[in-house]
Amino acid sequence: IHTAYIKILQLAIADALAFVSIVMFLDVGITFFTGELHAVTGHLVPKPFVKRWIIPGILIQLLLNPRMMEVSAAVKAFVRHTVSDVGLVTAWRWSAALFIPLFSFAAERFNRHVWRRFVREENAA
Repeated sequence: IHTAYIKILQLAIADALAFVSIVMFLDVGITFFTGELHAVTGHLVPKPFVKRWIIPGILIQLLLNPRMMEVSAAVKAFVRHTVSDVGLVTAWRWSAALFIPLFSFAAERFNRHVWRRFVREENAA
């Protein structure tokens, strides 16, 4: 029983590290495209031209997110393994049949339950 708990804990830690890596990877792009929240008013302030278009890039992304290479390698290995097991056409059909509807459902739920609540709270402050 003790080894089962250790295995579950190790799996949870590995999944948490993967989740944190993905969030760190996406944070740079989200901040790049949206801007920053003003500390006093709470309004979204777009970044100036140089800070938005010139400074960001692969070098800055690598400097800010040292785990980007690991995330990229893990995603690439998963895709290659899946495609080699089921075939390219089947993988494409399954991705179109499953991932696109799941992504739209998740985006709608995020918009309704997280983003709108966040905007409402920021506008009320």
